[in-house]
Amino acid sequence: MRRVERLLGVLQDCLGSELWLGRACDLDAARGNLVRASADYDNWFTRMPRQSETCWRHGRRDLDRGWSFQEARIVSSN
Repeated sequence: MRRVERLLGVLQDCLGSELWLGRACDLDAARGNLVRASADYDNWFTRMPRQSETCWRHGRRDLDRGWSFQEARIVSSN
């Protein structure tokens, strides 16, 4: 399963291949094959993180200053 498929929760590209490899020829066989394939993918791609703390930083409280240009300008009278 690719990263996008895992993120979206779908098996769009590899589902046909999995059904063909499992020789699914009717709906019940396809459902059984899907349950087995999804369990295999979960075992293959599920990993615990090396570090459990978050990697996100807290944002600035003053967003107006952080996300704007502030400069002094002199306007001439011409």
